Parts: sequence; C-alpha cells; structure tokens
Amino acid sequence: MSKRILNQKKFLGITTFNWLRTDLARDACFAYWGGPHADLVSRNGFIRDYNQHHFNDDVAGLWPLTPEVVTIIPTDKRIDGVSEIILDSIIKLPLSIRSNRRIFKDKENAFCRTTLNMTTLGGGRVVKTGDYKNIYARCVVLIRRRENGSLSDFKRFIHNGLAHQLGLNANVIEVRSQVFVPWFKALWNAPSAAHNVAPEYQYHASIVIGANDNAGLLSALAQVASLNSEIAYHCSVIHAYSVANTLINRVNGRTTIPQLKPGAKPRLEPVRRVLSHPPERTYQPTGTTPFKMRGLLKSAVKRPEDVISDMAGNIYYGGKGGKIYRYDPETENETIIADTAGRPLGLEWLKCGSLLVCDAHRGLLKVRLDGHIETLVERVHGLPLRFCSNATASTDGTIWFTQSTNRYDFEHYQGAMIEHRGSGQLLRRDTNGQVHVLLDGLHFPNGITLDSSERSVIFAETDAYRLRRLWVKGPKAGCLEIFADNLPGFPDNISRMQNGYFWVAMVTPRNKRLDSMGTMPGFLRKLIWRLPKFMLPKTARTVWAMAFNDAGEVLADMQGSADNFFAATGVVETNGRLYMASVEADGIAVLDITSMPKR
Repeated sequence: MSKRILNQKKFLGITTFNWLRTDLARDACFAYWGGPHADLVSRNGFIRDYNQHHFNDDVAGLWPLTPEVVTIIPTDKRIDGVSEIILDSIIKLPLSIRSNRRIFKDKENAFCRTTLNMTTLGGGRVVKTGDYKNIYARCVVLIRRRENGSLSDFKRFIHNGLAHQLGLNANVIEVRSQVFVPWFKALWNAPSAAHNVAPEYQYHASIVIGANDNAGLLSALAQVASLNSEIAYHCSVIHAYSVANTLINRVNGRTTIPQLKPGAKPRLEPVRRVLSHPPERTYQPTGTTPFKMRGLLKSAVKRPEDVISDMAGNIYYGGKGGKIYRYDPETENETIIADTAGRPLGLEWLKCGSLLVCDAHRGLLKVRLDGHIETLVERVHGLPLRFCSNATASTDGTIWFTQSTNRYDFEHYQGAMIEHRGSGQLLRRDTNGQVHVLLDGLHFPNGITLDSSERSVIFAETDAYRLRRLWVKGPKAGCLEIFADNLPGFPDNISRMQNGYFWVAMVTPRNKRLDSMGTMPGFLRKLIWRLPKFMLPKTARTVWAMAFNDAGEVLADMQGSADNFFAATGVVETNGRLYMASVEADGIAVLDITSMPKR
C-alpha cells in the first residue's frame, strides 16, 4: 500500500443529486440554491463541510471513451448538480431533525427531484486536498457499479485505485471520493420533490476532482487509461460532469457565508503568537504634527468605515445600512447616490469614474454615480468573500484588494484579533475578471494603495502593526517587503498617493491586553471571547492619522482628542483639510492641516 493511501482522511459523507425545476429559469434555480438554500444548510452544526457543484448543461461527459463502460451522459437523464456534504459527527445528526425538515421543504423552491446518497462510517476519503486554492477547473465523476460485483472490492478500487491514481497527477489539486451504501427510499423525505430512484438514475460512488485548468483536468482523466481493464471489471457507467461553478459554503465546521443579521459568535481557535514590544510612541497621547479639529460634517451617515474625495473636493462615504453618500463641503448638501443593501467598507475610484466598494456582506462592487451596482467579485475559488476590506485600482483596470479575515464576519472582527491566527488575504482581480490569491495567512490586512509609479502595492496589516509592500511590476515583481514596522497603533485604511505621500488612519494605540493574549492559554481566550462585547478590550478614544512617503518614512503624525469622534478607520486629504471616517463613531470629522507633510 502506498504512502498516499495511508494518508487518506476518512469521513462520513452525503452526496445529493439535484434536478432543477423546469418551470423556472435555470439561472434563477441556481441562484436560489446557492443563495437562500445554501445559507439555510450551512448554518447546521452537524455539517463539517458543505460544497455545491453546479454542472454545465452542454457537455456530454468528460470521461474518455473506455471499453465496455458507458461514458456518454444521456440528455434525458442529466443531473443539474450535486451537494457534497461531510458530516461532523453522526451523533449530532439526530439533533438536526427539525432543521432537516426545513431544508427538505425548502428544496421545493429550486428542485423538481432530489436523491440522497450516504456513505458508511469512513466511506468517504480525502485523497488530496488543495485547500480550495488555485483551482480553475473541476469535474464530478459519478460511477455505477457493475451488477453482481463485490461491493467491498468496488469500494477498495474507487478509493485506493481510481481516486488514488487521479491524486498522483501533478495537474490535480484536490480529490475526494465517496462510496455509497445501497440506496433505499427511507433515507430521503423531501416533500413535493420526487425522490424515487430507478436503476438508471442510481450511482454507487462519486469522485470530485479539482485541477489547475481545463487542460490539466482532461490530461489527468486521460492518464487513468492504464486502469481501463480494472475500470471495466468494476464499473458499468462513469459519467464525468463538467462543473460550471463550485460554491464552498462551510469548511471545517465553520460557515463561510457572510452573516447578514446578528448571530452567535463563531468558535475561537487560538494560536500562540509573540509580538514585539510596542515603541514608546504608543504611550504618548499626542503626535508631533499640530492637531486642530474643526468638527463634524452635517451628515446623517452612521459609522462610516472609509472616506474618499473627488477632484472637485466632494466627499464620499458609506455607512451602516448600506447607503453611499456624496457631500459637497461648499453647499453642505448630502446626497445618497447608491444603496448596496449590505455593509460598505473601503472605497476607491476606478478610472471610468465609478466607485470601487468593498462590502462586508456582498463582496467587491462597482458602483456608478447614478446608483447602478455591479458585483465584481463575490467568491474566490468557490469561497465567499466574507470580509472584503479595501481596494485600489491601477490605470489599466487591475484591482488589488484585501480580505481582512475569512474566518469571522465584520460583526465579529474582534475574534480574529483575539485568536491571533492569520486568516486574511491579499488578492488581485485581472481585467478579464479572473481573481488570484497573492498572499494568505495575513494578520488582518486592511487599507491598500498603489505607489505613485504603480510598481508596488502598499497595504496595512492592522493586527501586525505594520505596513508591507508587494512589488507587482519591474525587476522586483513578486518581492514582499516590510514598509513600516512595529507601529505604535492599529493602521487601517490608506488614502491614495498625493504629492509624494499618503495618509494612514490609525484607529487606536496598541493594546497591552490584546498583545498579551497571543501567549495566553487557548481556553482562557475562549472564555474571554464568550464575554459580552462591552467586557472585551476597549479602544482608547483618540483621533489619529499618520503620513508616510514612498520610502516608508513618517512625514506627519497628527493625534489628539475630540468629544464627538474617535477611532478613525478612514482618512483623505483635500483642499488643505483631513476628512476622517470611523466604524465606531457617527459622522465625518474635519481637521485642519496646519503644517503640511514635507516630502
């Protein structure tokens, strides 16, 4: 037995075959399945992993022709997609009966027929895991066992033969296999959805394959021809469905779908982390640059996270509730230009004049000033953008953006900091719409900007108290550097380069209690996480922004206090003033710049 087989992880799995309703538009059925229905299923505690695979409808089957095996998918028996579920514990399954009834009932909204197939304990195997990254092509292989064949031999061949061989291919990134128990009607009870299974609709095993691209996927399928004699001995039908879209809705017992309404805190999984000692500047209440607070704009916005300006000096911001505002400082007129119906965070301009909006609930959006909203990125490699934070765009339309954490919702962001586990990402969206994960495992990446030459992106790692630079063009492309390290506070959003420098909003000075939690026993941090929000570490009430030049040198350090504003998360300079936004305070603060930063 090979080492790869010994490393296979066993699981108890379920695969449901789904046929969409024919009286509704296909896209509408997929949208409901991947939206409201996915949200309903993914909140169940008895599920460890939950993936949806939506099939293309124009492919006869990807499996190469194999002697004595049916590989062409009949048009009248095509399945529209499958749900792939790994159960957390069979003990929890009976506790979810009430929830299951709601799920079964809800299936009527998308499906005309569903069938459930379940493995025995350990009947599913993770042969090769790609952690859902850099997978641009998938297929789901459904296999019918040859009549009168041995079930135990069939199971052994699927896991240790076919799936194992696929996993050895260099182009293949993920492989999971399931062998089902003999189907019987009592397993399934979906009201108003047909669930009778004639023999010609039955399958006895599935293999999910993810590859780096379509060519690599087809190459991997072709290379298993060396097993054709064994395939023909064990299998009568192999239908390889081309996957149009994979939605990864729950991973390792944690839902990945952003929370749209208040809910329970997700569990904490602390790691040990030792942080450097804070600099002396941390404990000083004021900076070296003169501070003069003018007050707040006459705005109705609630807790805006970011603020930007246009060439005319107008101010733009989005707040709690989803609305995006424009404010004219001359007329003091505030106008609602759009409503994302989500939670807008970072804002940036696109060359076309539209706004680039990071929405914690809806992903990366393009918002025109007439109110039209287009979703640019909602999922990356099947995983939803759970905490899209800030973005910057080059003149050619390439977008770099951050996801602060893929483990916690915006409403529970403190969990990511108490956990001390890097779970953020730096991503790039190309002009053709393809998205790449450039950096992973970051400590709450946040604000981001391009340097003045567009040769590098500079981004804040809020929970690491630093700014970093990733070179994206030129001889140093791909190099990652520290831009400014061991900062005295939490850096947040960054305004675009202006006159050779840029501003960074500093939320609050570093917190000794939060730093010390990195070495605190995990069980104590879990207890702290269960405390009400008002008992968690507090942010010091200060107003603070720092300016840096292109070399990472501090040009301005403006800090002070105000009665009605604190915890700046966004900052922009225009017409000799700083405008600040805060996710903790209402309104937009205005400060005079009495001493301009020197380049």
